[in-house]
Amino acid sequence: MNFENIPKLVTKEDPYFFHKSIGILSLWHFEYRYYKLLSKNTMNITTDYDLACLLIHVLLSASSFQFKIPQSRNYTGPMIYPEFRLHNLLFSYRSILCALFFYYKAPLVFNMLACYLTMVGADIVTHYYKDGTTMRDIQVDSTISEKKQKEIRLFHSKMQICATLFMIGNIDSAFSPLFAIQLSSFLMTLVRKNIIKTNAWHFLYALSLMVNIFVYNSLPLNFILFQQAAFKLFLYLRFHMGQNKYVAWSVIYGLYYLYIQYPYSFVYESYMKKILVALYFINYLPLFLFPSCESPIFQSNLSFYFRPVSTI
Repeated sequence: MNFENIPKLVTKEDPYFFHKSIGILSLWHFEYRYYKLLSKNTMNITTDYDLACLLIHVLLSASSFQFKIPQSRNYTGPMIYPEFRLHNLLFSYRSILCALFFYYKAPLVFNMLACYLTMVGADIVTHYYKDGTTMRDIQVDSTISEKKQKEIRLFHSKMQICATLFMIGNIDSAFSPLFAIQLSSFLMTLVRKNIIKTNAWHFLYALSLMVNIFVYNSLPLNFILFQQAAFKLFLYLRFHMGQNKYVAWSVIYGLYYLYIQYPYSFVYESYMKKILVALYFINYLPLFLFPSCESPIFQSNLSFYFRPVSTI
């Protein structure tokens, strides 16, 4: 990390440090919510004050548009470009909107509709700003083997699927993916200012994705089991059969509506969730801690799942 380049973060586009102040508040808010999650098994978004805190994240994404960025993608490293910034805004607001729906106990179909509209919005952005798939074409350091690069990009694609499934879990699972979404932009800024390198971006972004697994502590086990089954089904429909993503998600959402009609409680549920969390980190963390190691022990065959398809 090049600490001497940190002063480069001060720019004339943000003379009153509004965006930076909002960014610091956002990081504090994420820290507070994850502290609550780890200590109380819930992020505790239960009052109007808690809900008002979401406004911080709304302002953070919106205020990022005051900064001038290159009009085309830089393929030397992960840096912000127009298509990414717009996608980032859409998926940030998806999390916030779905959290609002859970807070006000709106019918689950509202969350599903928000996911569909986000996909439509992302497709429109990609149509006008097409510059490669946002995350599957993300730059990886050339020192990493081609096989490992594919594994890292596949990991990003899988996390996008999991994040979309989280939108129908509960208020915590809807809010949690926002951390990785908004942190990714800040990390890209650090890359552009030459404060961190590409490998550091991937490692820190991966950690921000992995912390979502702790939301399992606040989710019922029957949803977690459905999520795992739905994840595999989506991979099969989308990557193997090549189904349109709207069709694939319609199948998933339809099955979930049927599934929730038959709630079921499990014995030793808390212990089972802790085992799932541990297995998750055993599976994925070596991919970023030791880039030269073999594939994670539960990794699926890459050629089966990793196909050139449009944005998830």
